[in-house]
Amino acid sequence: MGNSYVVLDADGIIAQVNKADPHHKKAITLTLMLAAQGIEFLFPTTAIAEAITVLKFRKKDNRVVIALIDSIQTWKLTIADITHKTTRQTIQFFDPKSSKRNTFFDAIVVAIARKHNARAVFSFDGWYRKKGFKLVEDL
Repeated sequence: MGNSYVVLDADGIIAQVNKADPHHKKAITLTLMLAAQGIEFLFPTTAIAEAITVLKFRKKDNRVVIALIDSIQTWKLTIADITHKTTRQTIQFFDPKSSKRNTFFDAIVVAIARKHNARAVFSFDGWYRKKGFKLVEDL
């Protein structure tokens, strides 16, 4: 895998599938732009799990959860499994004393993006820039 990937964070996934999300229109525009450039999406299993959890429990919108699960089953997604090695590498990117908004899940996204030399992270969280990555809106 090379520079033709962007790694999705849960907020990027949520913005793509949830029409009520404030970033939905931008996420769809960015998705279409990336697809036109032949850039592929890499979905960490943890980002998918986090997105489903947020949509189910915080947004309480089962229709969006069902649509996301259907898309996972029908699309040919490139999924990054989280291995023991990935988890160990994640620890170097996670600061338990930092903001509670920057989670271990976010650190996993960084580890996956570094491992695959991703062009950017599909997220609306500027924290990834601090970790040396562009956001898709920067491409």
